[in-house]
Amino acid sequence: MKIIINYDLLQRIAEAKKGFSLIRTSKNALIIVTCFQCIELLSKALTINSIDFQRWLEGFLTLLPFDYLLTILGAGAILSISGVIRREAIDDLDKLASKLNYLNIDTDDNLLLNSYKYHMEYAFDFENKIPSLIQKKYINIPVTNKNEEVSILQEHIIGTNTYVISKAKYEKQRQYRLAFNN
Repeated sequence: MKIIINYDLLQRIAEAKKGFSLIRTSKNALIIVTCFQCIELLSKALTINSIDFQRWLEGFLTLLPFDYLLTILGAGAILSISGVIRREAIDDLDKLASKLNYLNIDTDDNLLLNSYKYHMEYAFDFENKIPSLIQKKYINIPVTNKNEEVSILQEHIIGTNTYVISKAKYEKQRQYRLAFNN
């Protein structure tokens, strides 16, 4: 049986611990900065003459990375104070813990916070017309009432929001060769 979720488990664990996600904040900041800069670019192009617009455009392109960084820092401060991301992440981990019980993994949201990745690999999928890159993360999850850990596999096709979790353990591949005596 497989569990389908729409978030990266390790990223959601980091959000539940810290209450802040640099990846999510930078994506949101990039969208916000791009929208406002496009509006500003359009308004300047319509209101000033071409020579002044060229001068303004040179300064605009040099200040764009600084605007992006300031937006990330400002959005990060607001989100870390509100704690909305932390509550959402904890709720998602609680729902995932109940789904993991269907895979006979007896865990809860507090134990999921101690999960860690122990191996990651990438593979190509050539079954469709467009080949896709699949990321495979092997994650150890602590189990209740025992001092054991259960290994799960999180598969993700790069470029999508679909993550598939299944119970699996990483097996090292061995290569056998003939040994010659010299």
